[in-house]
Amino acid sequence: MEESFYPVPLVSELSFLNKVGRALWAWAWLILFRLSPRSAFMWRRCLLRAFGASIATGVKVYPDARIYAPWNLQMERDSIMGDGVNCYNVDRVVFEAESNVTHYTFVCTAGHDIDSGCRKLITRPIRFGIGSWVFGHAIILPGVTVGRGGVVAAGSVVSRNVGDYAVVAGNPARKIRDRTQIDRQPES
Repeated sequence: MEESFYPVPLVSELSFLNKVGRALWAWAWLILFRLSPRSAFMWRRCLLRAFGASIATGVKVYPDARIYAPWNLQMERDSIMGDGVNCYNVDRVVFEAESNVTHYTFVCTAGHDIDSGCRKLITRPIRFGIGSWVFGHAIILPGVTVGRGGVVAAGSVVSRNVGDYAVVAGNPARKIRDRTQIDRQPES
């Protein structure tokens, strides 16, 4: 008989109700969310709210965005979750007003303790600050906050907080500069 590497089998630490909720959401996502017309933002906001998400007006979540647990999602005014975003929100994910996470970004709030024989689940929340912008194919790891006006370049792997107005890029993501000016519409 082959010896097992880990002393105990991997057992989910999530509750039975969590598993039932995720199963119901998976069906709702597949049938009602994913197949909705691209412009049906109001419909998808209603579906997310029905599953416990805190969703403000003007929020745009595109139909092929994957959300693991809507009850752990908060999206404030005019925030956007773009095409193909994979929001693995075992823990809380907060999109502050006007934050934008774009195409095929992976937002990951959970992992396992690699030094634990039982592979203990570790979760940490993620926050996208007001006016922050995460470009496509980025990876945002547990516990990260992207600060107010922060920018994450395409394909970056972010394991540390991004400061206010900082622009980061690379793997691992490093600050390359600050945003210097945000053009604003003249007030009338």
